[in-house]
Amino acid sequence: MSPEPPSIIIVSGSSRVGSYNVALARIGQKLLEEAGANTTVIDLAAYPLPIYNFDLQVRDGLPAHAMALKAIFKAADGFLVASPEHNMAPTALLKNMIDWVSRATDTESGKAPFQDRPAALCAASVGPLGGQRGLIGLRMILTGLDVHVLPGVVGVGSAVAAFDSEGGLASAPHVAAMRRLAEKLVETARGLRLARSGQA
Repeated sequence: MSPEPPSIIIVSGSSRVGSYNVALARIGQKLLEEAGANTTVIDLAAYPLPIYNFDLQVRDGLPAHAMALKAIFKAADGFLVASPEHNMAPTALLKNMIDWVSRATDTESGKAPFQDRPAALCAASVGPLGGQRGLIGLRMILTGLDVHVLPGVVGVGSAVAAFDSEGGLASAPHVAAMRRLAEKLVETARGLRLARSGQA
């Protein structure tokens, strides 16, 4: 009997209508499914959260959307994140979600939804560097949560011309790079899931 496909969460750090990073996340979803994964796309606009404030947490506890996202991430075997670069950093939307989801509860560490899972990072930008500078900080944040961030990233620069009219990537090398990233994420997610279950 073949092993159950790994479950991969896909999230974009942008909620902008027409976002290049949402388009890149959708491309990643297709490639992950071709590589044998089950996928779930998270639209952060559907999980609005206040700006993280410890006093707010003490007063009201974790918001319902933060608890829902905790459960979604904890059930996943890995993550694909497509994040725009805002002032050489990941977006406030994405960082705020991570800040809330990584809060500890009475029953578990704040790292529990993330730790020992792999993450693949990609970005698209209208600039020539493809948003890769913002992924440096995101890598540091996720590594601090014990996520196994894959060493390679995909940056799609000059995004205005990089996507075709249907939201696909116009460049064969970009498609190939995203395919390699997806395949590596699925392979790593399978291996780490076995390790967590003690079957490796």
